[in-house]
Amino acid sequence: MREEYPINEPLLRPLTELASAPTRAAPAPAAPTRQPPARGGSRSIEAAMREANAQARALAAMDDGKQGTAQAAAARAAARFAAELEVALAAAETVPADDVDDAGPGKRLSCSKAVGSVLDGCCSAIGGIIESVRVPLIYFTIGAVVYNYLEGWAPGDTTYFLIVTSTTVGYGDFYPATSLGKLFTCFYAILGITVVLGALAPLVAILQGDWREKLVDCLCGKGVDTNDMNLSMEEINKRIDYNRRYALALLSPLVVLFSGMTLHYGYIREPPDEGATDEIVLGVAEWASSTLGLEGLEAYLGFVAYFDLVGLVDSFYWAVITMTTIGYGDICPSTATAKLLAAFYLPIAVIALADAISDVTMIGKRRAIRETDFGLLVDECLLRDAVRDGDANFSPVLSEAEFLTDQLIANELVDEAAVTVIKRQFRHLTRKGDFVSDEDRQLTARLIYEELAERSQQGKALSAGATARDLTPSGAFKWKSYEEWFERSWKGRVVAEASGDVQLTQPSKEGKPLRTAVGAVVG
Repeated sequence: MREEYPINEPLLRPLTELASAPTRAAPAPAAPTRQPPARGGSRSIEAAMREANAQARALAAMDDGKQGTAQAAAARAAARFAAELEVALAAAETVPADDVDDAGPGKRLSCSKAVGSVLDGCCSAIGGIIESVRVPLIYFTIGAVVYNYLEGWAPGDTTYFLIVTSTTVGYGDFYPATSLGKLFTCFYAILGITVVLGALAPLVAILQGDWREKLVDCLCGKGVDTNDMNLSMEEINKRIDYNRRYALALLSPLVVLFSGMTLHYGYIREPPDEGATDEIVLGVAEWASSTLGLEGLEAYLGFVAYFDLVGLVDSFYWAVITMTTIGYGDICPSTATAKLLAAFYLPIAVIALADAISDVTMIGKRRAIRETDFGLLVDECLLRDAVRDGDANFSPVLSEAEFLTDQLIANELVDEAAVTVIKRQFRHLTRKGDFVSDEDRQLTARLIYEELAERSQQGKALSAGATARDLTPSGAFKWKSYEEWFERSWKGRVVAEASGDVQLTQPSKEGKPLRTAVGAVVG
């Protein structure tokens, strides 16, 4: 039989009024004559939202823990609704009046502003690319001038030499012959390793992009979501496919490897002499004849007629020797086109293999951490904290953040000295807070406001977001109080960071705080 709950009229009355409020506040139909929308109409909607928010908060506040299950659930639902209304209000306040067009009752950015936003994004991307190549361009320009003067090299040969040198491949086909050229190379080679490899960050981002995950998902199916908090560590360890993860890490170098083989076969390989034979060709011919018979031998001879088998082996050999930066020098590009293509390929090849090795190593470390029985080591974790300051602490308390730091250091994922530096930076950022101990320190929005205000007064730079929202065109801090900054700047930045997603998440367990999709905490 269905369970009945007593109805608390004072508790449910605000909810009834809240449900009927939009009906009472519904505006009259607009006149047929089209007129530009007034900002005041938007403000009246915001006023209704604020009134509804206050009513929802009042309803939520009436839950004193003594109500029935139905009333408590209604109060928590009202609290969630109030939190979402606050997010919507903050989003509405971030839209300037001149961003509203007259295309209809709803607010949307004008077409010209949308196009301008796209153009700004493209310009920013182009500016980022120019900034990333600016230093290498200066490096290669100076090298071209100096080596032309000292060695008589053409700019193309100098570029090829500097690429081979800075990637540490070192084929040995190109090298300085004069004493001044050798002396200059001793210093310029070290600089080149830093400049060229340091400018390849955008390339690393491409190699580590989500295209690998999408391709592997298409070929092998979607893997387990290790971020799903509904799965226990035992379930994740049973369902996780490490072969898939290793394949994902090796996908980029495999693509680069085949690209290098194509480059060598098309532009660097020397055609074989007519009538020349090789032990590989003869060996495969004998195997095809004995195993596959006459038809297999004919098929193999047809393949050899169209493809240079020895050249394919050399292509694989050259690509591997180049990616590993061994560079024996027995196979090198000789034409101007081959050198130009090799100058583009070498940095990609070196970075791809190095990145794959790093990924494979990290996969092994993550697997070891997932499969570690921390219950077996929990006493040692707390023991390290008990003697961390040099004194014996018989009642240590290890928080989640401290446990995380301890394990990062124990697994050599972070340097202990770096952790100490970060902790000191955090103490500096929270220096204005009233905290009893370092464990109580928290970085809050108020402390952020005080830091921004102090830095602007001292003429120090702010972040890009703070510069855009918190400074006047003359560089002065525009907010007079924390409350004004919080309502008109900080809330808008939070909403922008959340990309305007205000959909509700799954309800939390009874007694746990509710968290909305944009991060608003209720309860």
